[in-house]
Amino acid sequence: MTITFAPLHESHFPLLLKWLESPHVKKWWDQDVTYTMELVEKKFGKHTHGIALSKNSNQKTYAYIICLDEEMIGYIQAYNAHDFAQENCFDLSAISGSVCGVDLFIGESSFLHKGLGTSILNEFENQILTPHFDWCLIDPAKDNMVAIKALTKAGFKIFEQFQTNSTAWMIKELSSVSFSYDPVPSFDEKISFALRHQCQDLTGIKTDFEQISIYLNHKQINVAGAICYIHGKILWCDSIYVEEDFQDKGFGKKLIAKLFDLSVTKNLREVQLNTYFPKAHMFFKKCGFEEVAVIPNWKYDLTCYLMRKMI
Repeated sequence: MTITFAPLHESHFPLLLKWLESPHVKKWWDQDVTYTMELVEKKFGKHTHGIALSKNSNQKTYAYIICLDEEMIGYIQAYNAHDFAQENCFDLSAISGSVCGVDLFIGESSFLHKGLGTSILNEFENQILTPHFDWCLIDPAKDNMVAIKALTKAGFKIFEQFQTNSTAWMIKELSSVSFSYDPVPSFDEKISFALRHQCQDLTGIKTDFEQISIYLNHKQINVAGAICYIHGKILWCDSIYVEEDFQDKGFGKKLIAKLFDLSVTKNLREVQLNTYFPKAHMFFKKCGFEEVAVIPNWKYDLTCYLMRKMI
C-alpha cells in the first residue's frame, strides 16, 4: 500500500464535486453549501496554482488529491496557519516557529473505517510538510470522534488555547527528519569516501573499491562470470555465476583459478566471498577456500558461510 499526493488539477473537479456532495463528507465539510461544478471551479480553482508548499505561502492554499496506490480516494489541503490566524483573530504567539494548517477528507466511502486516516496524516507530514513547517494545526469537530482518534494516533494533541464549544483544536510538532529514495550521486560519494578514508587511516592501505568483472567465454559465448571488488589487499567476490547448462563441466574451477591469478597480478593478499548454498560451499572448499565464519539465519534465513583463500 503506497500513499501519495497529487497536486489538485482541474481534471479532478468532477471527482471533487462527487465527494463534496457525498453524505459522509457533507456531515463534516461545508454542511450548509450545495456544491455545483461552477462553485467547485470558483472555490478550488485558485488552489491549482502548482506552487510548492512553503512557510512563505502568501495566503495560498496547497491542495492535493490523496492517492492509494493508483486510486484517488480523497482530498487534503495545507496552508500557512499564520494567515488563517490573522483572518480569524487567533493568537499563535504561544507557538514558536512556523505553523501550517491542514484539512482533509476521504471521499471514497469504500475506504472509510480502515485506519487510513493516521497513515495519510503521517505520509502527508513526511512527503509534503517537512521540512517547511515546525508545527501542524488541525481543527476537527468535537463530535467527530473518528477524526480525533486518527489524529491522536498520528501524534496530535489537544491545543487548549484554541478550544471552542464545537471545535477540538489539535497540534503536532513536526519532525525535522525526512527520507528520500531518489539517487544522489554526490552524497553517495560522501558515504563511500567516509568508509574508504577510515579504512585507510586504520590500515595505511588505500582502499579504492575498484570493480573488476571477469567473463569466461566458451566458443565465443559468455558461459560464466564474476563481479569482484578490490578492498585494499583483498579481492572480494560479490557474485559468481555459471550458466546452468555449463555447470559441473569445469568452467567454474577455471573461473576461480583466473581470480587467483588476477589476485597475484594485483599483488593482493587473499580472495574472499560468502555463500548461502551447500553445493557452492562444497565447491569453494574444493577450490582451496577455507571457512572462516558461519552465520546461521542470515539473509533470507539461510546460513551464510564466509570463506577466503590466501594467495
